[in-house]
Amino acid sequence: MIAETECRIAALCALAWLCGCAMVYEGKYDWDQGWRVGRVIRFGPGMTVAQPAGDDCRQQASPADMARTSYAEVAYQTEGRWLRHRVVPIPQDMAIKEGQTVYINIGTCGSLVQASGRS
Repeated sequence: MIAETECRIAALCALAWLCGCAMVYEGKYDWDQGWRVGRVIRFGPGMTVAQPAGDDCRQQASPADMARTSYAEVAYQTEGRWLRHRVVPIPQDMAIKEGQTVYINIGTCGSLVQASGRS
């Protein structure tokens, strides 16, 4: 009886551990597809956001697109412990603030920043 209970507890712990390693944010942003959790460092229209040492999606945009698009510098973590920075476009209908948690896709600049349900 005790051995059976211990086996069930061990199985539940293993299942919980495996689910925690899935790395799917809010059920739709998969780590393997390039989605990362980040924090907005600063944001503003076009070229008002300083170029970070990391990636900058403005390099792929035309001058006309840059003039009418707002961008955010987002700090995110990859496999290591160091933060990386990326400038990404902000959707027109999205209101963000500095320090807000967001999702970005590091695989493409076409995937815009998405607000996170996290605080």
